[in-house]
Amino acid sequence: MCSQMKIVFRIQIVFTLLFLTPKMQVPNNPFLLGNWEQVEDWNFNWKHLMDKLKSKAISVGANVIKIEKYNIGDRTKGHGVLLSGEFYKIDTSKNLFDFRNNNDSISTCQCSYVHIFRDEGNAGLRALFKMDLNVNDSLIGPLPNKKTYTIKLIKEEEVKIGTSKVSTVVFNNQFGKEYYVQATQNMDATKNVNAFGIIIGAKTFTLLENNLQVKTLFETLERYKR
Repeated sequence: MCSQMKIVFRIQIVFTLLFLTPKMQVPNNPFLLGNWEQVEDWNFNWKHLMDKLKSKAISVGANVIKIEKYNIGDRTKGHGVLLSGEFYKIDTSKNLFDFRNNNDSISTCQCSYVHIFRDEGNAGLRALFKMDLNVNDSLIGPLPNKKTYTIKLIKEEEVKIGTSKVSTVVFNNQFGKEYYVQATQNMDATKNVNAFGIIIGAKTFTLLENNLQVKTLFETLERYKR
């Protein structure tokens, strides 16, 4: 008696999604599936926003999510969260990460970049306070709300970033890296009150993690061209 054995192979398909910031170019020969917009009023959590966006992308068969506009927390735009961009489908048999942005020379030069920006969001009075930018005790220029700077670093050394009075970010520069620093006007950190009865706090600079959210925010502010 001959017995038969039925063998079942289960193939798991891994759906890869590529996120692109505003300055990143979509890989060659993309197929545009459509535009997307994400609007919310209360939940600003980045993971929550990206999980919803991933679900939308998968539902239309996209494997590239291009973010074109970014606004979180600034209700002057009408909503607490307003993100928009395009969905694309590309051939994944090719190099999925074959794209370029404006700083692709960082992979070949003996240098690094520090991106510095001021974003007070829905700031009210904070946006009205003047601020200057100093790097390694050299004046770079004024830093009003929404202003951005990109500085090329050509020495592996300690870097100090702050105002003319105090440096609040200090790090050891390493070639091949990109750093992001956000400046804000803290209104209540020191509880100092000026002659008009307004509480004035410290001007704070913060070294941020180089991730999708930070890169998208910076590149969106660059387009503001303050």
